[in-house]
Amino acid sequence: MTRSEDAPFFFECLLSAKKYLLVPNTAYIVRPRLDSASRYNNQNINAEDYLHKEVKSLRDAFNEFEKIMNKFSFFMEHINYRYAVLDFFFQKTYSFRWQFQSIYAQIPPFALNELVKREFHPDDAAFAAYLFNTVNIQRLQIMQLQQELAKFHKQ
Repeated sequence: MTRSEDAPFFFECLLSAKKYLLVPNTAYIVRPRLDSASRYNNQNINAEDYLHKEVKSLRDAFNEFEKIMNKFSFFMEHINYRYAVLDFFFQKTYSFRWQFQSIYAQIPPFALNELVKREFHPDDAAFAAYLFNTVNIQRLQIMQLQQELAKFHKQ
């Protein structure tokens, strides 16, 4: 199982339930194993292994969400909600992936190109497109923030 396995399961439970109860002040208890996918040691990690582990985790979750949404005609009729669900999940998940930046900084662009070719299968086109768009949106947001900060430095 992957790091992101509980989100699709929880999503399917909510969609399948006839009723559910929202209980305030609940806690989510996590007891990760020593070999858990959520544990990383930055000092001893191979960038290629990290890329594979992270992409596999996200790809598996993406595919699970796709399978779940395929069971409900609502998501076939309202494609914008389908993408909103995927975007919500990936935005929440990606916020915990702060290590991406430090790991990818270790990989020269020519090597990253080869890693991406090996990592993605043609069936992953939608997933790859989503990741590409997410990264580009974040770059645009960073550029916009840098421009706004530059205005303050001129004052």
